[in-house]
Amino acid sequence: MRYQRLLTHQLATCVVVFAIMCGLPAAAFGAACTTFTSEEEAPAATFESHIRPILSSRCGKCHSETVQKGELNLATMSDLRRGGESGESLIAETVGDSLLWIMIESGSMPPEGEPPLANDERLLIQQW
Repeated sequence: MRYQRLLTHQLATCVVVFAIMCGLPAAAFGAACTTFTSEEEAPAATFESHIRPILSSRCGKCHSETVQKGELNLATMSDLRRGGESGESLIAETVGDSLLWIMIESGSMPPEGEPPLANDERLLIQQW
């Protein structure tokens, strides 16, 4: 009987310790993350802080200051506005009319063999 109580106590202690160890990192992570409930609360994306890093890492291999396939350079905002062989990359009034978005949305870019943009990257570009 005494052995059974000791075993039950040890098991209960292990369960509590396990729950604490699993819960604390999750709670700390959740406290560090900011969740926006509406578009008004979310900070506006800027080219330099948000869009340029995506374009540089995901498109820069083919569309940078050194390599400009289709005569398209995505390194700066003025280069992006200028566009390339296919025309202007951005149309401010409607994201759906912007060649940059059309190429991303249709799956034409990034090209075959390259991973597509992550959903959060696509959403950021679309909202920008």
